[in-house]
Amino acid sequence: MHPIFQVAMNPSYLPSPKTEKMESQTWVPTEEGRSWVPDQNANESYQDCKRVLQLNGRSDLSGGPIAMLRLVQGMLEEPYQHLVVCPENSEGILEDLQKLPNAQIQTMELRRVAPSLIWKLYKLLQNIPIDLIHCHGKAAGLYGRLLGHWLGIPVLHQFHGLHYRHYFPGFKGSYLKLERFLARWSEKIICVSESECAEAEALGLFQPGQGLVIPNGVNGSQFQPNALQKQSLREDWKIPQNAWVLLAITRSSVQKDLEKTLGVHRLIRRNRPDCVLVLAGVKPEELQRLLRRKVPCDSSHVICAPPEHRMERLINVADCYLSTSRWEGFSIGLIEALAMKLPAVISRVTGNLDFIGLESEGVFLVPQGNDHAYAKRIERILDSDIRGRNARTTVLERYSQETIHQRFSEVYRELLSETHKLPEDNVQTRNQGGISTVAAL
Repeated sequence: MHPIFQVAMNPSYLPSPKTEKMESQTWVPTEEGRSWVPDQNANESYQDCKRVLQLNGRSDLSGGPIAMLRLVQGMLEEPYQHLVVCPENSEGILEDLQKLPNAQIQTMELRRVAPSLIWKLYKLLQNIPIDLIHCHGKAAGLYGRLLGHWLGIPVLHQFHGLHYRHYFPGFKGSYLKLERFLARWSEKIICVSESECAEAEALGLFQPGQGLVIPNGVNGSQFQPNALQKQSLREDWKIPQNAWVLLAITRSSVQKDLEKTLGVHRLIRRNRPDCVLVLAGVKPEELQRLLRRKVPCDSSHVICAPPEHRMERLINVADCYLSTSRWEGFSIGLIEALAMKLPAVISRVTGNLDFIGLESEGVFLVPQGNDHAYAKRIERILDSDIRGRNARTTVLERYSQETIHQRFSEVYRELLSETHKLPEDNVQTRNQGGISTVAAL
């Protein structure tokens, strides 16, 4: 058995928590870029706030890190100080986090499975007392729930997609068993879409009443179509103004099925040779690796967009949004594109199922893996007046960023209130793990 599974099943593998508290330390940027604390004067208003540990195994510009970033940004007026622990990534969210007076940052590579990381996190929390742990994704969820169980800190775990389908059968079963076990050390478990929540419940990943649905949100005032930006970006990228541009906010991964995206683009170019595919989230070297593997691709009409911290500028370049994912949590890129009045052709999979019924507003779900189904639907959009209809109003009503932040604030207040009680089996589990007292929640 891997050591990390031994730790998960038996916290006695960990050293006992120290009773003494080390003097609080002021963090500053180091040469390695591993830690950051806001300016002391700017941070003064947060000195007496509750402290929330935000754990994330990623810090790139993908959905989970962006959702965490926007959560912290949206809580500037709330009484919380956030300690964000995530990997170092010069092109990711760290640049934006460093601008926030309510956030401290500690970089740590959490995606690898190693008991030493639990010890590092434990030592970190000896210097900075924490009132609530909010885990984002499965790697962070492992470490965060172990820490919460060990130290008696309430834990909020958030899925950003259920990533298990591509595992080998034996490992898939072990992972799901571990998630079910760790659910006992979570006060609440958040899913980002109704369809993700239904799948998680069917898999037994949380107990009745433990799961919540809080989707990702979009800022309607920020994400609006802008004809001047569209023209300017097309000029910069040498895209003809009358070209048909597909946008895929994606990654080179099993989940996103980038090969399928490239295949759909090739099919469309048979009838529309001016069709250009813009890939956001895919590096040029990643595309080159696919080409060396002989993956069919009309590379002369494919653009790998540079990393963009303000996605509304990039989305303006497009005429249609395309997603060929094998599964989703809840795509931030999709709701941003819809808020900017783009039609969308997306796969009929978990996460995207929440958009069923919006065909009249330009959102079309097709069977995942069927290149021709994607291409035909996109060609119908080209040949019809569907571009005059859009889902902006519906998306902003359902997924307003302000409303999403309010829901998180309510959950935080509930978990941190003195009247909040742990489920009975959680208290028993923690006591059996060697913790005789439970922190006031």
